[in-house]
Amino acid sequence: MHDEIAEFLRYWVGIRGSGELPSRVQVDPLTIPRRLLPKVNLMTFDEARGDFFYVLVGSLAHDVRGKEISGTCVADLPNRINGSREAYAEHIRELYRSAGRFRKPVHSRGTYRWSDWRPEITTERLTCPILGRDGQTVEYVGCQVFEGRSGSGLGRIDDADDYVPVFVRVLDDPDAPVA
Repeated sequence: MHDEIAEFLRYWVGIRGSGELPSRVQVDPLTIPRRLLPKVNLMTFDEARGDFFYVLVGSLAHDVRGKEISGTCVADLPNRINGSREAYAEHIRELYRSAGRFRKPVHSRGTYRWSDWRPEITTERLTCPILGRDGQTVEYVGCQVFEGRSGSGLGRIDDADDYVPVFVRVLDDPDAPVA
């Protein structure tokens, strides 16, 4: 597990305390380790749109996409799995659905690939369920890191030719030491 993903997991476990899930009001940017803030995002399910909605997204995701994605839905993401935007969107939706269904963090990794000379960019995500402001609905807070820097930094993932999921796992015991 990437050290920043492990650090965010420890943060989530810490705010959860002895409860099953932490609440959205416990997710305070002032208590999130500063180096993680550009990598953190807050998501909810938008009933009107019928899709997961990015309420707030850290600056790193905007940098690697070349545009603001706060205020957009999963369906708005241009990436593809095997040439299909819907397959990519469904993969991302399933990360959120799994975190909500199991009420546990979901750890995943995948690779953005190009058909030309550009190097791959690997991403690692942690999607953690939280209780919404109403204390009933499940919302999500997550952390995402990217690796595969070229000499000029990360490329833009929005024009990747393909995304290849490497693994998705539900962390059955988020209190266990991470490796």
